[in-house]
Amino acid sequence: MKHRILVVEDHAVVRDGLIALINRAPDLEVCASADSASSALQAIDRHQPELVIADLMLKEGNGLELIKQARASHPNVLFLIISMQEEELYAERCIKAGASGYITKHAATDEFMDAIQIILGGEIYLSKKMNARLLRRLADRKIEHARDDLGVLTDRELQVFQMIGAGMNTREIAPALGISPKTVATHRENIKLKLGFKDGRALLQAAMKSMQG
Repeated sequence: MKHRILVVEDHAVVRDGLIALINRAPDLEVCASADSASSALQAIDRHQPELVIADLMLKEGNGLELIKQARASHPNVLFLIISMQEEELYAERCIKAGASGYITKHAATDEFMDAIQIILGGEIYLSKKMNARLLRRLADRKIEHARDDLGVLTDRELQVFQMIGAGMNTREIAPALGISPKTVATHRENIKLKLGFKDGRALLQAAMKSMQG
């Protein structure tokens, strides 16, 4: 029996590439694909995949929300999150949400396929760099980088922070996240309070700096 995999990616070219790559493996098969969190939930119900490979940022919804919603009714389904987003900010959040692995789209093909096999084998997959970082954190609880301060933000606040850093304003962020401009403004105020920014300019500068790495 081949391992059944669902691919969730809103960019058709990327989605088709992942499907072709996975289907070349003798013990894997893509049983379905989806381009949004809602269609992914329907596909999970219908096709019962063993592993879901999902992009973190989708046009409708996101990988973090998908994990939480899917595992509420399908606790045994495995998740591998694949993303362009910075691993240091999102990998640990995805694991805490219930994912079994996180890999960036910059990773080599062999590394991606290894990640799939490791997760199907019952283990957690993170890059060597991320594993080393977590081990250092266990050995020394001190904050190593100022960027770790972002850990105090909720998942939604971090999304808003990243979008601000990408140059998006409140009117652009609201429809992208499916929330009201007033809610975005509330998130902005909470971010400023938690991170100690005195005004919106300081918030914008820090958000843009974070996006630059």
